[in-house]
Amino acid sequence: MTLAARRDEPVVCDHCGRSVRRMSRQQKFCSARCQNKARWRVISSKMAQGSQTTWDHQNFDNENNALQVDFSRPRTPKMPLRMEWGGFAVVPDQQWPGMYRVRMPGGRVTDMVNLTRARDAAQALAGL
Repeated sequence: MTLAARRDEPVVCDHCGRSVRRMSRQQKFCSARCQNKARWRVISSKMAQGSQTTWDHQNFDNENNALQVDFSRPRTPKMPLRMEWGGFAVVPDQQWPGMYRVRMPGGRVTDMVNLTRARDAAQALAGL
């Protein structure tokens, strides 16, 4: 970084080339907008250079190849979560997908919450 020879010397913006009044000796840009645009120009050019290289992970000969996951096979389904504790069951909401309610032993249901909160509430109501 080159410092200005004089405090009152104007700045020529490194991004747009506009000449403005200097605010500090290390100033390189006329505004924060030009500074951000110049930063993104550098980042995008680095990303473009990196995208030209191709990676073939299967051709690396090392011990980690045996540890890689084969994404071509379908995943096995996970075991279903436990959804009932002492008569308090977590049931999906009929209107909103991804939302759940806790059904109490008498048949009443709680307010709608996400799955984590519903399971926690059912456990707390069951006294666990």
